[in-house]
Amino acid sequence: MSRGYISLVGTTEALDPERYPAVLQEDCDIAFIIGDKKTPYTWATFTVPGNRICWNVIIQIGITEIVDDQFSSSDWIPQQNQKLMDSIRHFATTYGTLGDLFDATPAERVSKVYFEDMLFETWNHGRTVLIGDAAHKLLPSSGAGAVNAMQDAVILANHLYDIKPTSFENIKKALSEYKEERFDAVKEQYPQSYVAAKLMYGHTFSEQMLRHVIFNWLPKSMQKKQLQKDSAYRPQANFLPPAPKRGTIDIIPQAPSKRIQKEEDTNKN
Repeated sequence: MSRGYISLVGTTEALDPERYPAVLQEDCDIAFIIGDKKTPYTWATFTVPGNRICWNVIIQIGITEIVDDQFSSSDWIPQQNQKLMDSIRHFATTYGTLGDLFDATPAERVSKVYFEDMLFETWNHGRTVLIGDAAHKLLPSSGAGAVNAMQDAVILANHLYDIKPTSFENIKKALSEYKEERFDAVKEQYPQSYVAAKLMYGHTFSEQMLRHVIFNWLPKSMQKKQLQKDSAYRPQANFLPPAPKRGTIDIIPQAPSKRIQKEEDTNKN
């Protein structure tokens, strides 16, 4: 397991729309700011229902010793958190400063979260099965954690549907097949999540260079090729009518439901 980043997250109370007109917009208003090379900070804000704003400050471990010392312990100490918040109050946002949002955020709505990644080898035992972060923690930089958790649920549902009869051995077999089908697909996401984290949160010289190259020099054709690869894997519930294809990207074929195939063969005979 690696811990390269720490995040402070919070949600404000309901805000005055006259001062923060973005809270009335139907679409979520998102701002993402990467600090200069002298700081380990990246911060983001986004509007949520109820005239509120969520804020997120990401700290890269290993850049500043003072910050590392403050967060060397995994224990939650509000005073420790407040000390850091006081030191970054002046950071600019599209709504003023972070301090303005801190002041509108109750202390109980502030949390410290480690960005961890870990791919576990064991996902199931007997009738017990793991999905999402319980089986594979991913850095949240590319949204892969949420996407893969939903894909886990879809594939698991497919294998559960195919259990017939529902004997203990068939249940164990279905859970093992779920893990076998998902493991390699999840494993492929880790290198991409690392790169995305470097692009979004990285402050070392090499990470700054990587960000400059990808955002300024990487050909659009290469970006499109990667997008096509990432978007081709779209598992669906195979016991329901398939969703129609929209767009031009080809989709990786999905195995049909064994149970439905067997029932169709039986009806034909």
